[in-house]
Amino acid sequence: MRTIDINDVLAIENIVEIDRAWRFQESTLINHLWKTGQINLDVLWVDFHSGFFNIEDLMKFYMELGYSLGGFAEVFEDYIPKILEEHSL
Repeated sequence: MRTIDINDVLAIENIVEIDRAWRFQESTLINHLWKTGQINLDVLWVDFHSGFFNIEDLMKFYMELGYSLGGFAEVFEDYIPKILEEHSL
């Protein structure tokens, strides 16, 4: 059984304001892969549901895309309460 530190998953270290929207600081590499079509979010969700990686990794990926905080909350609204509950937060 692996242990997850929820503070590592949801750590908000680098938040920037771009065009009046608060966003996670993007990873240049991840953003490049996304913009060049080398990443398909639909395929990533299918892979997540197939068990290739966990929700925490998918959340970190969205953060590295530079997703807005509002968009992030919408995308993961079904998962955040479950993660917090699992970790008694």
